Order: sequence, then C-alpha cells, then structure tokens
Amino acid sequence: MARRTRMPPSRPPESPEEQRWRDELFTAFGIKVRMARRAAGLSQAQLAEMSGVAQSYIYEIESAGGNLSLEGVAKLAKCLKISMKDLMPDNEFDTVITSTGVVSAFDRAVEALQQAASALLSEVRGLTEFRERIERLVQNEPGQPDK
Repeated sequence: MARRTRMPPSRPPESPEEQRWRDELFTAFGIKVRMARRAAGLSQAQLAEMSGVAQSYIYEIESAGGNLSLEGVAKLAKCLKISMKDLMPDNEFDTVITSTGVVSAFDRAVEALQQAASALLSEVRGLTEFRERIERLVQNEPGQPDK
C-alpha cells in the first residue's frame, strides 16, 4: 500500500498589515546582522564563507529579503561571536534607522530636487524665448508706431 503524505494546509494570502509587519521585522533583523558583521570587521563574503551561506543570501538578509531558519540565525551568531538574541530586533514594532539609510534618503531627495529644478529652468527658458518671439512679432507688425 502506498504511503500517503500529508500536505500542510495552504495559508491564506497575507493582508497588507501582515506584509508591512513582516517587512519591518525582516528590515530590522537585516540591519542587526549588518551592524554585527561590520562590528566584527567582516565582509559579506567572509561571513558567507564562515557560515556556509551564499554571499548573495547574506546580501539578501541584510537587505530585508532573507528569511533565515533558527539554525541559520544560530550559525550567523556563532560566526559573529555574539548571542542569537543580539541579532533579534528589540521588538517587532521597532524600525532601526541607520545613518546610511538617512544619507541615502537625503541623496535621493537632493537628486529629485535637482531634476525638478532643471526641468523648471528649462520651462522658464522656453517661456522666455516665447515671450521674446512675441515681442519681435509685435514690433514688426504693420501699423505699430515706431519707438
């Protein structure tokens, strides 16, 4: 008789609130991993080699996309010579803001403002040229008194 395997029940899709909570949790965890790795003086490649995890996955974890098993968290903590609890966010509602994140957001805002200013300057130049053409047309129109 063939053995029947039980399929786990399918999970309903995550609500937007659940997805946001999950994203915040993974982001906070990734930041903790990055901070611990840097404090240990390790590159992503070095941590990957020591832990047996692909470097691309270390990047993914630090970028808030990786979902590690408990065993994976233990491996990383061991390689970083810290407690597993040191990799856990203080609580699931905390979001960690790093100076790198703030600078990056500021740089994006500056770039957006520069692009907007450039577009505005281009529009002003176009309107100035249009006004000058109209002034020339009005000056060259027959029946206009000489100035």
